[in-house]
Amino acid sequence: MDTDPQSAAELPYGVGGDRRVAVTGLGLVSGFGIGVKPFWESLSAGRSALRPLGTVPGSVGELFVTRVDDDALAAATAGEPVERTTAMLGVAVAEALADSGLATPIADGARHGLGIGTCQGMFHADGAELPLRADRHVVDMYTRPADEVARRFGLRGPQAVISTACASSTTALAWSAAQIRDGRAEVMVSGGAESLCLFALAGFHGLRATSPNRCAPYTVSDGMSIGEGAAVLILEEWEHAVRRGATILAEFLGSGMSADAYHPVAPDPTARGALAAARRALAAGGLGPERVDYVSGHGTGTANNDAMEKEAMILLFGDRVGSVPISSVKSAVGHTLGAAGAIEAVASVLALRDGVLPPTAGAGGALDDRIDIVPDLARSARVEVVLSNSYAFGGNNASILLASPTGVRTRPRLRSARERAVLTGVGAVGPTGTGHAALLAALAGGAPAPARSTASAEAAEAANPEPVRPEQVLPALWRRMDDYTRRAALAAWEALREAGIDPRTDDGPAEEAALMFATAGGPMRSVEEFGRSLSELLVPERRSSFARTTMTSAPGTLGICLGLRGPTITFLSGGTAGLQALDHACALVSRGDVPYAVVVACDEITDAVLDAQTRWWGSGRWADGAVAVVVESAARARARGRRALAVVEGTGQAGGADFRAGRVADPAAFTAAATRALAAAGRGPREIDWVLAAGADRDRAEAQAELHALAGLFPDSTPIGHTRRRVGETMAAGGLVDAVAAIAAMRGDLRLPADGARFSAGVDSTPVGRVLIGTVGCGAVIATVLGAPDGGAGVVPR
Repeated sequence: MDTDPQSAAELPYGVGGDRRVAVTGLGLVSGFGIGVKPFWESLSAGRSALRPLGTVPGSVGELFVTRVDDDALAAATAGEPVERTTAMLGVAVAEALADSGLATPIADGARHGLGIGTCQGMFHADGAELPLRADRHVVDMYTRPADEVARRFGLRGPQAVISTACASSTTALAWSAAQIRDGRAEVMVSGGAESLCLFALAGFHGLRATSPNRCAPYTVSDGMSIGEGAAVLILEEWEHAVRRGATILAEFLGSGMSADAYHPVAPDPTARGALAAARRALAAGGLGPERVDYVSGHGTGTANNDAMEKEAMILLFGDRVGSVPISSVKSAVGHTLGAAGAIEAVASVLALRDGVLPPTAGAGGALDDRIDIVPDLARSARVEVVLSNSYAFGGNNASILLASPTGVRTRPRLRSARERAVLTGVGAVGPTGTGHAALLAALAGGAPAPARSTASAEAAEAANPEPVRPEQVLPALWRRMDDYTRRAALAAWEALREAGIDPRTDDGPAEEAALMFATAGGPMRSVEEFGRSLSELLVPERRSSFARTTMTSAPGTLGICLGLRGPTITFLSGGTAGLQALDHACALVSRGDVPYAVVVACDEITDAVLDAQTRWWGSGRWADGAVAVVVESAARARARGRRALAVVEGTGQAGGADFRAGRVADPAAFTAAATRALAAAGRGPREIDWVLAAGADRDRAEAQAELHALAGLFPDSTPIGHTRRRVGETMAAGGLVDAVAAIAAMRGDLRLPADGARFSAGVDSTPVGRVLIGTVGCGAVIATVLGAPDGGAGVVPR
C-alpha cells in the first residue's frame, strides 16, 4: 500500500516544471504488422498498407482502409480472447516497455503512469450497435483499454484517457510529458489506439471526407483513408533514464495546443490555430522555427486540411519553408484517428534515430513547389529537431517538438514563481434547476435524488434571467446545438459571469485562455441517434449528425461561442474526468501557460446508459447535467479585484485499480490518491475539516473500499460525507459538484444532514477551512484538496 507521502509525493502546482523528458521505448501495431520494425521498413520503402474494403453495411461504398491482420494479432496476444482495441494497445505497450528495458509488470508502479488517446474506444467494425446495448459494457466503453493495460503492467501513477478526436494521442503525449515535468511521475506510458469502426467509416463517408482511392496527402487531396492501429512511447524523466542506463532515443522538448474557435468540423483556412499550436510547442522547447529540420505532418488527404496545413507551414517558416521537408505517414497506414498522432510521433523518433525522412507514399499528382514534400521513397537527411502536428474536429490543434538526444541543448523557459490557482466562478445546469444556487438548494434540501433525473436544456434556457445569454451571442450556432452542448454552454457562461470575465470583450486573454472539458460518455443521445441512422447516411440531412457524436463537438462549439483559442483538451476518464480536467487547468494556470481556464464537465443519461449503469453497478441514482468552474492565478484575480471562491491546493492520482462489477475493490488506490493530494497541498490529515467521498451507495464494493481507506487515513473527528444521494451520480461532473458543495461549506452556506454514522456525517454551520474531494472511475482514483481563501473570508491569498 502506497501511504508514504514522500515516496509518491506530487509536487505543488508550478514546481518542478523544467524536468527534461526522454523517450526510451517505442511500440507499434499497424496495417504493416505487429511491431516497430515492419512498420519502419515498409514505410521507408514507400509501401502502403491501404487495401480496398468494398461495400459495407450502411451504404458506405468503396473505400481503402488499413486493417491489422487478425491472425497476427491473435498470435501476439497468445490467443487470449481480448477485445480488439485493448489487444492492440496491450501489444504496443508490451513492445515499448521491452524496448525501454523496463521489466514488467512494474514492481512499484506508483511513479509510472498511463496517458492514452482514443476517439472510438471499444467500437469495432462490427459494433455499430455498441452504444445501444447495455450488455456491451457502455459504462467502460472508452476507458476499458487503458484500465486493462494499467492493471496488466502495474501502472499505478497518473492515468488519463483523452479524446480530442484526431489529435487525441498527440494531446495524450503532451499531457503525459507534463506529468513528468511537474514531478508527478518518473515514467509515463503514452500513446493511442483505435480499431476500424463502421461508425467512423460511415460518418466520414457521409461527410464526403473519404477518398475513393488510396489517400494522397498534399497532392491529390481528394479525401482520407481510414485505418486502425496502436502506438506507444515510453516517456521518462531524463535523470531517471540515465541512472538506470536506458538508451535514450529522443528528447521530448515541448508541446503546444490551441483551438480554432472557427467551425465545428472544418479547419480555419487562415491556419491561425495550427500556427499558434506550433509556435507554442517551439516556445516550450526554447527553439525558433529555424531549428526545425523536418515536419511530421497531419496530412489527412482532405482538400481543406491539406490546404490549411500548407498555409500554417508557410506562415511558420516564411522564406525557409521550401527547405523544411514535410510528409504524412497516413498515406501508408491510413488515418488511425485517435492513434494517428502517436504513430506519427514514433515515425518522428525513428527519423531522429536513423537520419531518415519517411515519405508520403504514392504521392501522385503535382507537388506543391512552395513546400518540400517528401514523396514516395525515404530520404536521408541530418535530423536533429522534428515538429509533429495533429489537427482535429472542433478546431483542436496539437504540436509536439522532439529532438535528437545528443544534438540539441535548449535553455529551459524561465518560469515565474509558483502561482496559486484559485476558483473565481462556478456554474451549473442539472435536474435541480439552472445555476449553482439551485444545485446548493438540492444539496441542502435533504430529499434523496430519484433513480434517474434529466436536465432540460430548454427549461435551463428559459430560466436564465441574465440580459445576455449564450444563445444571443451566436443564435445560428445555438440553434444547431444539441441539449448536451447547450447544458455545457449555459454552465460555462454562468461561471464566466460570476468570475467577471466576458471573452467577447477580453480578446487578449481569450486568445490564450484554456478550455478543459470532461465527460464519461459524451453526447450519448447524438451517438445513439447516429447509430440508428447508419442505413440512412445517403440522406443529405443526416450527414452532419456524425460531427455531433465526437467528444470534441461540445468543447469545439463552446470555443466558438466563447471565443476561447488556447489549449483545449477533452478528458474521457469516467468519473475522475472532472477533477482531472480541473487539475490540468490548475497546472496550466500555475505555470503561467494560460491567463485563465474554463473547466466544464458534462454527461447525459439515456435509457441505454441507465440500463448499462444498473447492470454494471447494480444500483445507484443517475443524473445528467453540467458543472463549470473558472480557474485563474491568485495574482490575476487580485489584479482584477475579484474575490476567490477557493484555493486549489493540490491533487493526487492513482491508477491501475480494479473496480469492475463483482470484484472486491482494493482500498490502496483510495489511500494513495488521498495521500498524494495531501502531500501536494503540503497538508496532513488533521488539517482537513471535511472529506467528500465518491461513494454514494455503501453497499457497493468501491464505496466500502473508499470508506475503509479514508477511515484509516483521517481522524475519527473528520466528517466524511457525499453529495451523490442528493443530486444523483453525475459521472464526470461529480467532482465539480463536490467542489461547489465545498465552496458553500467554506462560506458556512451549506449544512448536510447526517444520514448514517461516519460515512455521510453531518456538517455544522461553522465554515470549514479545507476539504478533500475524492472521485473514482473504472480503474483510477483522484483526490483534490480545496482550501478556503484567507480562512473563509473570500479574500485572495497573497
